[in-house]
Amino acid sequence: MHQTKRNMVVVSAAALVFLAEPAVFGQKAPTPKAQVNASISWNVKKQVIVGFGASGAFGQAALLESFAPPTRTKILNLLFSPKQGIGLTVVRSLVNDGSGAEGNGQTIEPSPGTWNWSILPDSQIWLMRQAAKYGVKTLMATPWSPPAWMKANNALAGGTGQTNNTLLPQYYHAYAVYLANYVNGYFSHFHVRITDISVQNEPDQNQTYDSAIWTPAEFNTFIKNDLGPVFAQKRVKAKIIMPEQSFWGEQYALPTLRDKAASKYVSIVAAHGYGGTIAPLSVAQKEGKQIWETEYSTFTPEDPSMTNGISVAQTVNQYLTVANVSVWNYWWLVNGQTNDNEGLINLMGTSGYVANKRLYTLGNFSRFIRPGYVRVGSSVHPAPGISMSAYKDTKTGQFAVVVINANHAPRTYALAGLPQGVRVATPFVTSASQNLAKGPGRVVTSGRLWAKLSPMSVTTFVGRIGN
Repeated sequence: MHQTKRNMVVVSAAALVFLAEPAVFGQKAPTPKAQVNASISWNVKKQVIVGFGASGAFGQAALLESFAPPTRTKILNLLFSPKQGIGLTVVRSLVNDGSGAEGNGQTIEPSPGTWNWSILPDSQIWLMRQAAKYGVKTLMATPWSPPAWMKANNALAGGTGQTNNTLLPQYYHAYAVYLANYVNGYFSHFHVRITDISVQNEPDQNQTYDSAIWTPAEFNTFIKNDLGPVFAQKRVKAKIIMPEQSFWGEQYALPTLRDKAASKYVSIVAAHGYGGTIAPLSVAQKEGKQIWETEYSTFTPEDPSMTNGISVAQTVNQYLTVANVSVWNYWWLVNGQTNDNEGLINLMGTSGYVANKRLYTLGNFSRFIRPGYVRVGSSVHPAPGISMSAYKDTKTGQFAVVVINANHAPRTYALAGLPQGVRVATPFVTSASQNLAKGPGRVVTSGRLWAKLSPMSVTTFVGRIGN
């Protein structure tokens, strides 16, 4: 962290299907000339998808919890319900370090060897419990700073010119125990199962808020000699994430990945999307690690429009198809600041909210590409202004194809390569006037689908073999 009134056109569903499919009632109509010819390779498997999510850190979960229950439930449904909302499946939380950013301003270890679990009420715990009710199983946690007494500057925050905003080497073991006890304690005390835990948020950022600087070599030493062995000894089930650097890349992970004694403890290589070229993390992939993008926002003035929605969708698609990520996270789930775009939903006062278009365009991915789906080979940029990606559930034969039309005009779209046995694909459209709106099914003939893409829209086609 860097800290309508719609135009109505009444047409029967049957008529829309007729328009969408050139062959009807056994007669072969002339095939429309498609402006976009795309294809998928059903049997070419890429990465497994874990999910899509965001965070409630730095008091945003508390703001949501303070809303009256009817409105609060509507917002939770928008975020986590796969039927009424966008079906997010990942929640990222802040490891409470005693700064007051969460809970009552205490940490679980306020001094060496003293453990304090009286951090309730912590609204992040409330949020994770609420998400779990919707079936969310990936609950990741990230520390912004070790406890102050472990650091060279004896403070949680750093700042420009401060060279000692670091974890003291003599406390490496203590910090490993701290993280292990955090994971195990959250389950034993609060019945919240942290599934994945990071070592440090943005180790390259020396900030005036909670932060700590790490070098790549320090990560390697800490994970190999302390964190990995302590997690094994204490039977911590959470997977270790690193390095969560602020820009896309794996530079801070390389010494660890190249050291077999350290690399064996790391399951996930993650980074943020605040710069860097979106590209594969080749060493991490070679070492068999999952790739996660764990934080993204542009920190520009609030823009709830479809223009911003398209931009976010294109970014998600790039990370999925180019960087091969298994998780893609926005920054905040909800945002109590109404003048920037750090949240998917902007909270207005204590009772109102704005669901931004980026919420719904992310939903074109998160609602339909469920945990365990596998990305399959496909066209990525089949025509100017068009981006796409495709996914399947290898157990059920269900699939989702996400198509982004960034053009200000409609485009006729032809997709080839769907497997035999798929008869209908149903579109869900987000545009300037629609939010994940279900359209009439498109008939699939010989693995081929034809449809019209609305201008400035994201469409997800879903179906399954044998439908």
